[in-house]
Amino acid sequence: IRELKFAYRDREYRLTARYNQNLVKLYRTYPQLDYNDYGQLSMLGSRFIHQELLPIISQMSQIEAINFLLRLTQNGFEYKTDGENFGREKVMFFEETLHYRYSDCEDRAIFFATLVRELLDLDLVFIKYPNHLATAIRLNSDIGGESVIYNNQRYYIADPTYSNANIGQAMPHIGVAIVATHSK
Repeated sequence: IRELKFAYRDREYRLTARYNQNLVKLYRTYPQLDYNDYGQLSMLGSRFIHQELLPIISQMSQIEAINFLLRLTQNGFEYKTDGENFGREKVMFFEETLHYRYSDCEDRAIFFATLVRELLDLDLVFIKYPNHLATAIRLNSDIGGESVIYNNQRYYIADPTYSNANIGQAMPHIGVAIVATHSK
């Protein structure tokens, strides 16, 4: 069990996330995978997603729900690089992000992508910068802000590590973004 605390629109949230610790043990044996594979395999956190989050975001607009899920991911976890946390590179599955005290950009991008896919059923890509991973989401309308074009479609940056940033906001001076992989 993990309690996630964060604020969104002047309201404090405390969510209880239950996850399977046996999966965390199993994931320790996995080799490093493509980013999209982590999201595809991280489907067992759906109890937390549907019981805790769905009732909250079902009352929100699509953009507000995305920003809420960004705030949860940006501020619900403490940040540490994998080198500081594990002494090596370790990309985490959804359940591992709930289990371990610290997470970094790849972990948060995978966690956020899982939430977006499960709760909002939106098309999402992983965006690779030099030394950073974020996501971008395809929307049916133009919202302005930072975006990338992938397969002739506009995807708006949604950075789960950039604290308090909304969809369409990218970290300043981060470098050129490339689409790392498609997640749907």
